[in-house]
Amino acid sequence: MLLRTRLVLIVLAAWLVLTAAGSASPREALDPTRIPGMPAQPPPLLTRLPQAPDPEASRWPVQQVQTSAGWQLINFPVGRLEAVRGLDRMLLHRGPGGLEPIDPVNQPQQVDPGQAYLAYCDRPGLVEFSGPPAENLVRTTRLYAGWNLVASPFQGPVQRQNITLTRPGGTTARPAEVASPETSPGRAWIFSTLYASRGSQWVAADLRSPGEVFGPSQIGAVFCWSEMDLNWNQSPPSGGSPTLQRITPPRATPGQVVTLTGQGLGSPGRGVLTLAGLPVQPEDIVEWSPTRVKFRVPPGASSGALRVMVDRYPGNNLALEVGSPPPQPAPPAPTTGSLVGQVVSSDGRLLANAQIHLDDGQEALSDLNGAFRIDHLPAGPMKAYITLPGFKSASGQVQISAGAIRTLQVSLSPTSGPEVGARSVEESGSFTVLAYPFTVGQEQEDRYWVYRIEAWEYGNYNRRWEKTWWTDVGDASFELSCPGAPLGRSYAVVVTWHNRAGDERTCRWTPEVHRDGEKFRYYNPLGSQGLAPGLNLAIREGLRGSAPPRPRAR
Repeated sequence: MLLRTRLVLIVLAAWLVLTAAGSASPREALDPTRIPGMPAQPPPLLTRLPQAPDPEASRWPVQQVQTSAGWQLINFPVGRLEAVRGLDRMLLHRGPGGLEPIDPVNQPQQVDPGQAYLAYCDRPGLVEFSGPPAENLVRTTRLYAGWNLVASPFQGPVQRQNITLTRPGGTTARPAEVASPETSPGRAWIFSTLYASRGSQWVAADLRSPGEVFGPSQIGAVFCWSEMDLNWNQSPPSGGSPTLQRITPPRATPGQVVTLTGQGLGSPGRGVLTLAGLPVQPEDIVEWSPTRVKFRVPPGASSGALRVMVDRYPGNNLALEVGSPPPQPAPPAPTTGSLVGQVVSSDGRLLANAQIHLDDGQEALSDLNGAFRIDHLPAGPMKAYITLPGFKSASGQVQISAGAIRTLQVSLSPTSGPEVGARSVEESGSFTVLAYPFTVGQEQEDRYWVYRIEAWEYGNYNRRWEKTWWTDVGDASFELSCPGAPLGRSYAVVVTWHNRAGDERTCRWTPEVHRDGEKFRYYNPLGSQGLAPGLNLAIREGLRGSAPPRPRAR
C-alpha cells in the first residue's frame, strides 16, 4: 500500500521572491545578499535504464508527491534514497562548481537526503520514491562556498542549539558562534540570515536566535563563506549529551594542567575539547575518560568557554580564565665563541686534512672543501697553528668574542716535493640518483611520478646528467646514473615530480660524492607538510656516518 506524504515544493514564483529573474552562472559570485535565480535552460532529459531500481520493489513504504509544470524545489525525506520514478529530467544540485546535474532515477545514491534540488517538469506528474527513515542514518550534510539548498530529512523538528558546523580542519562550532550579518567573510563562516520555506514563501530567520531551524521536510537556503559539514545531531551520542560539571582550577596559565569533570565526555578519537572556540590539540591532552578530561593549556591560549563535543554533538560551556605565563628568566650571556675558516693552497686549491691546533688544546681537521669549525671557545685571544704535510706551517693570533663567530682564511705555500692533501690529482667514479613517486590522496590523479632527474657538478654546469620520464610508467622508483664524476666534489641534484592533473613539485639537494658507486635516494618532498607518507630527506648509501643533506624546495 502506498504511503502518501506531503513533500515541500516551491514553484518558480516563490523562488523569485527575493531575487530578480535571471540565469545562474556556472560559478556564482559569493554574494550573501542575493539568492540566485532559476537557470535559463531546463536540465538534460534522462532515460530510465532497465536496471534502474523500482520503488515498488523496495521493502520501504513508497512516498509520493504531486509535481507541477515548470521549475520547483524538491527533496527526499529519507535516510537513503533507494529508488525513484516519475522524473523525466535530471535534477540540479548546488555543488562546489555551481549547478551540477545528477541522475536520481538510475543513480539514486547521488542524492543527499539533507539537500534540496532544482527540478524542472515539462508537465504535471507524480514522483514516487522510497528509502529508510532518516533518523540514525543522516548525520552530516556537505555545504559549499556560496548558497546551499538544505532540506530536513527528518520527521521531527531540528533544534538549532544541537546543530554544529565542522570545517575541513576539524574545527567545530555552533552556527550562532560563527554567523555574522557582514557581507564579507572576515572571521565568520556563514551569513547569519537563513531563508526557510513557509508554504509558498521564503521567510527570513536569524541563525543566532533560539528555536527551531527546520521543521519536518522543510527546505531552506543558507550562505557559506567556505566548505564545511552541517552536523544535524538529531540524537545525542550513546553515552548521553556531554556535560561539564566542574573545572579545576578555574584560572590557569599556559602550560598548566587543568582537570574537567562531568558526564558523557566520550573517549579519545570521539571527543573534541575547545577553548575559546579553538580545538585543543591531541599533544596537549593528558587524560581522557567519559567522566574526566585533563589537558595542558596551550601556549598563546585566550580566556574563554571550554566545551566538549562528542561525535560533533555539542555540550555545555564552562569558563576558563587564562592568565599570563610567569616571566622567563633572561638567558645567560654567552661566554664562548666559534672559529670557522677554510684552508687553501697558495694557488687557490682546497686543502683537505689540514690540522688546526689552538693553544687551549682544541683542534680540528679541514674537510674535502678545506673548511673547518671549532665551537665553544673561551672569549679572548689565542694562537692558532695550521699544518699539513707537504706545505709550510702557518700560525697567528685570533681574537674570539663571546657569542660571535670568527672567520679565518688560511693560505699554505707548498714545500719542495708533491703537494700532499691538495686536489692536484683527482679520482673519478660514478654515482646513482634514485627518486621515488608519492601519493597525496586516493585517486590516480593524486600519484606524483618522477618526471625528471637532473644532476651537475656544483659550479660547473657543463658536467651534467639528466633523464626524463614523459608519462607515468608505474615504476616504484626512477634512476639516473652519473658516470665520470670527479670524487670529493659537491653536486646539485634536482628532482621534479608530476601528476596527471599537470601539478608539479620540485626539490633540490647538494650532496657530496666521496666514493665510487654511491647511491642517493630522494623521497616525497612534501612529507613534512603531512600531504603523503614519506621522508623529507635524501639517504646516501656507501658512506658510513654521513648526515643526509637537507632539501631545498622550489
